[in-house]
Amino acid sequence: MAEDPTELDNLPPQDEQASETESPLEMAKDAQISRMAGCAKLGGCLLKIMLVLALLVWAQRCIQTRREGGSVNVKCKTTMQDIMIATGHFHTEYKRFPLPMPVDEKVDTTLRSRGVWVAALLGLEDSLNPRKIKFVDLPEARDGKRGLLKEGTEQVLVDPWGEPYHVIMDTNADNSIANPEDATKVLDGKIFSYSSGPDRDPKTWEDNVCSWR
Repeated sequence: MAEDPTELDNLPPQDEQASETESPLEMAKDAQISRMAGCAKLGGCLLKIMLVLALLVWAQRCIQTRREGGSVNVKCKTTMQDIMIATGHFHTEYKRFPLPMPVDEKVDTTLRSRGVWVAALLGLEDSLNPRKIKFVDLPEARDGKRGLLKEGTEQVLVDPWGEPYHVIMDTNADNSIANPEDATKVLDGKIFSYSSGPDRDPKTWEDNVCSWR
């Protein structure tokens, strides 16, 4: 019996037939694939967000470290300046540096910020400072850093990294001091100071904090 052409025209397209006859298992697989694709996109977005946040935290830490380093250096220079000014006032008052006699007048004197001369600036030493004038007021150290501490009976002034400062005095009275950083240069003045810096090594000048620069 021949098929009615009108019935053939009313049949749905082949792809529509296939979709209508798609099994529940295949439909479940398609849904799972869609969910997996969505999760992959979400995971990619979360990874990018985490990466951006990590970069922001790193940048913030770098900025904070630079600020703290700059602040520490400023405080370090301020303390050195206080010591230099106090030593200059002592020299004006007593016509000499706060150093035990005798002093070699042929060379300049380099020493650390500890001992009898620091006590003399604080007005705590009678032989060098018989008038007991307090030339400087210094804070107490915290955790062995940034200030005064006592080692036995000795007064010690330490920098932000726990090391005594280096101080140079013009004891040969030529109003100049050989630059310890560069032997070919001369510093004009009577008193200079420097800190060993974060690495606590005075020979590595890159990180040393110096009163002349």
